[in-house]
Amino acid sequence: MDVQTSRQEAIISWATNRSTEARYTVKTVSGGQTVAEGTLDREGSYAHVVEIQGLEPATEYEATLSSVPVSASGSTDEEHMLDVETIRLTTRSDSPPVRMLFPPFATASSTLAMVDLTFNQPVRLRVDYARTDNFNARMTGSTAAQFYHKSVAADKPLRRHLVNLPDLEPGMTYRYRITAFAAGGDSLTTDPRGYDQWSADWQFTALAAGDTLAPVIVEGPQVISRDQIAVVEWTTDVETIGKVTFGTQGSAYGTSDEFSVTDLTPDGRPRLSHKHAVTLASLTPGTAYQFRIWGAAANGKIVTFTPQNAAGKRTGIRQPPGGSGSFITDAQPDTRPPVILSGPTVTSRTHDTAIVEWITDEPANSQVRFGRTDLDESLRSGENEVRHRLGLSNLEPGTTYQYDVSSTDALNNGPAQSAQALFTTSAAVDLTAPKLTAKPNVAYKNDRSATIQWQTDELATGAIEFGLSTNLGTVRQLSTAGSEHEISLTSLEPETTYFYRISSADLNNNGPTQSAVDSFQTDALADLVSPVLGGIDAAPTDSTAIVHWQTDELADSFVEFGTDSLLLDFRVGETRDQLAHEITLANLIPGIRYYYRVGSIDRAGNPPTESDLLSFTTLTAADTTPPAPPTGLQATPGSEQILLSWDANPEADLGGYNLYRRAGDGEFTPLVTRLTQTSYADLGLSNGVAYEYRLTAIDRTVTPNESTPGETANAQPIASAAPSAPQPLTQQGNLLSPTLVFANATPVHGEASLTYTLQVSTNSLFGDVTASISNLTEGTGIADAGKTAWTIDRQLEENQTYYWQVGAVEDDILGPFSSSRQFITQRRPTLVGDFNGSGSIDFDDFFLFSDNFGKDATGDAAPFDLDGNGSVDFDDFFLFGDNFGKSISGKRYSSSEALESDLILTLEAEGGRRSDDGRILLRAMADRVQDIKAFGLVLRFDPTLVEFEGLDRNPENLLEKDGRIAPLLHVLSQEPGELVLGNGITSGEPVSGQGLLAALNFRLIGSVNEVLFTPSEAHVAGPDGEGRKVVQLKSARLIPNTYHLGANFPNPFNPSTSIDYALPQAGPVHLSVYDVLGRQVRLLVAKDRHPAGFYTAAWDGRDQQGRSAASGVYFYLLQVGNEFRQAQKMVLVK
Repeated sequence: MDVQTSRQEAIISWATNRSTEARYTVKTVSGGQTVAEGTLDREGSYAHVVEIQGLEPATEYEATLSSVPVSASGSTDEEHMLDVETIRLTTRSDSPPVRMLFPPFATASSTLAMVDLTFNQPVRLRVDYARTDNFNARMTGSTAAQFYHKSVAADKPLRRHLVNLPDLEPGMTYRYRITAFAAGGDSLTTDPRGYDQWSADWQFTALAAGDTLAPVIVEGPQVISRDQIAVVEWTTDVETIGKVTFGTQGSAYGTSDEFSVTDLTPDGRPRLSHKHAVTLASLTPGTAYQFRIWGAAANGKIVTFTPQNAAGKRTGIRQPPGGSGSFITDAQPDTRPPVILSGPTVTSRTHDTAIVEWITDEPANSQVRFGRTDLDESLRSGENEVRHRLGLSNLEPGTTYQYDVSSTDALNNGPAQSAQALFTTSAAVDLTAPKLTAKPNVAYKNDRSATIQWQTDELATGAIEFGLSTNLGTVRQLSTAGSEHEISLTSLEPETTYFYRISSADLNNNGPTQSAVDSFQTDALADLVSPVLGGIDAAPTDSTAIVHWQTDELADSFVEFGTDSLLLDFRVGETRDQLAHEITLANLIPGIRYYYRVGSIDRAGNPPTESDLLSFTTLTAADTTPPAPPTGLQATPGSEQILLSWDANPEADLGGYNLYRRAGDGEFTPLVTRLTQTSYADLGLSNGVAYEYRLTAIDRTVTPNESTPGETANAQPIASAAPSAPQPLTQQGNLLSPTLVFANATPVHGEASLTYTLQVSTNSLFGDVTASISNLTEGTGIADAGKTAWTIDRQLEENQTYYWQVGAVEDDILGPFSSSRQFITQRRPTLVGDFNGSGSIDFDDFFLFSDNFGKDATGDAAPFDLDGNGSVDFDDFFLFGDNFGKSISGKRYSSSEALESDLILTLEAEGGRRSDDGRILLRAMADRVQDIKAFGLVLRFDPTLVEFEGLDRNPENLLEKDGRIAPLLHVLSQEPGELVLGNGITSGEPVSGQGLLAALNFRLIGSVNEVLFTPSEAHVAGPDGEGRKVVQLKSARLIPNTYHLGANFPNPFNPSTSIDYALPQAGPVHLSVYDVLGRQVRLLVAKDRHPAGFYTAAWDGRDQQGRSAASGVYFYLLQVGNEFRQAQKMVLVK
């Protein structure tokens, strides 16, 4: 049973084991007023969906739901065959926007496709589709053609839809578009002309008529049974529909009295899936049952499993429960709630979503409660599962949320509830495609099959293309996202070489990330060797025991156990084939010795390998022993981020890690709990703030035992600890799918290789994602040194304004995004000042103007008289300056391809100290100058750190050397973080040598250590007036020339004082406070490698233990390795 609510609507769905009608009555809890009642599915259905409208927001209701077999409705048998449930539900107080939680998953036969879709709330759907060859042009926002010719509607409001698309043609490729409608009025579409993360040209290919391979059961079956209910689970190599037929052993099974149950979707249609879980209900306690499985793939081919032919692995008893095609229900009533064996953990998080997962010992429903301060939001799923996954959406970026989970089994035992945990959403939109943390490898193969595994650094989809050549051709997909991916290829030929390539895209539709094409050869002979076991151990508590072992090949897992060594009367298992095995035994009795035996069967179905008889004794009381404190915590700073890593704990019952953080002298607060990995990226931090972290380990008890913290780790994010921001240069090429060109960033570590992330948006705040790419290798797409380019992989809308930005990544350190660059997809008009017709008013036009400045507006000089007064003068220059930088071609500053490789342009910066009153002088110096008449310079800086105050008109300007006249020194264009300036000789010969081109005044408004001036582009013109692009450009940082220890301020002081110090180069630094007797009072700074720069340390008048120091004279000493040592005196007065 599942319940979903909106502000004024409730959707209740449930499934029954027989064809029944559905009845409902809904009343208010406060007054008992009936607001809705009725009967649905009078002709009978196995799946029921009740939609109740017209409810009041934020109101609690009681719903009474009942089902009765159609044959018994209205008869004397109705009373004892009627099943009734009463539940409570509360409508929402808001209407959240519609979100799709996972990428669409489409699977197709030759004539029919099914699309699997999951949303954050109940929605109605329409799926439009058509053959791609009906419209071959690339779709744009202004495309008028109607390229979707068929539609299918899903009228029942559900969170998860499986939509059938009929009337396909074999072998043809189809595109499809999803449109979802919520009761609150919001909608979502995947139309490829849109700007949402899911706006894409989604496609699938119908199977060719020649696909005749039958499906194969690759995992299972497995049965989890109780006294009146059992769940049969199995997995096939391709998507299938599935049905279980069952009956009592030796009696009903195989006769007309047996029952059949089909795996259905929530709206009552057969489920097409790799994984199946079918619930068998109304069983008799203490009874033996047999069952068989029937499945059909999309190509119509059949797979069967029966106790006789054992289409699974084998018919023996020693295997995961149910693997032989039979099971025995418990004799005693099931009154125990599920046990949460693992989790909950947040396995994926973005700026506005989080995926929560946990595992229970039996199939049960799922619920998550969450909120920022209170657990006032909830999400649930009525599907009975062992592995639970729910997606939270519409979260706030950079925000910490609390949550807990609960599960109730199919017999309404429970709920089992976890302790509270917390997570923090990312501060920014996720634009990064998943990375392969483990490359694809052939984990297992025999003569007829192969299993390919790989891992990603986040939850992602999984697909593999394979074939007999590098052209590949056949596709297998995983129906669910994960970070550990495994796909089995079956029905292969012996001793044959196959080629394959994997791909994965994350839950924000970033990617896909693809591997290179690799190959393997199937074995010539069948695998006839059973697996080898090793490393068996058990970790008991008072009520559970975790059993571990390893096998030398992929194999399933089972454990037989009991209190009698001669009668191991319990058996649990796991059909997933793996190398490292873990089975949790639950509901044990404290202080009892249990005997157990583990076993595994490989993919080839060889006889099981079993261990000797082993034993453990459960604890007499609850486990109160925490794990050992974690070790090896390290913090690596970047810009606005810190990367944390630590060593893995060895405990068998380890549940995860809790990470705490404090800023400055604040208190430690939880940052994230129940982490299962050994690394964490803390993003969205403030540069220049000191952060301290501590880490604890927890076990798997319901209320976890938490270790004491290990050693803390400290780090301070700073802009210089990350690669610099790249500089967007131009857009060029196709108007509607332009190539974006940018100047490469500067890495932190010398020759480190960088990759880049780009985002294109219709919003200057980058609130949407029109197009994006990550992991773009430096130097891609362009031959020019020091640049990288990317061609947008979709068609844009004509006459639309777009913005783009780019950021660099060094290893796992994210650099800041560049300032945004704007362009308009507009046909080129005539621009006033575009003298060379390039579509841009740039340096090439400036150099032409400079050559004609001061001339009469006749002959070749006439086009430069912009105001028409008969001469080329300053009025024309100011008009030209007003238009400088305007561009239709995308080449903003120069169209010239010629290079100036000898000249070196270097920026020099000084000032910025307290004694300079925050003023900074920036000089643009040129060396190895040879015959230039004009220059142009694009200067970039962070406008949050410095502000431009004006040009410093220095008479020593190189272009005015020896009486030359160069009156055009001018800021041609000014934007936040960017200045464009130039100058030209209007009278005199071209100049050579070295000297000053321009001097500029700035004022410091931010952190002095983060100031960086970058000449992103420079051009010069020679005697012929042709522009050449300067290759050798050097940036400037404000770095001290010498070591310095300043006088503290104020002095005398109470209660605190500041101490300035400066370091011209990185090195070991200690700054300590001593009393007049030479005793160390406080260690203010201690770093083995302190970055160069200007710094300020504060002393609050307290000693190392936090006690107030006495009034008097103190000395502070700065020691920088063996390079510098200096002390100063200060006075503390109270």
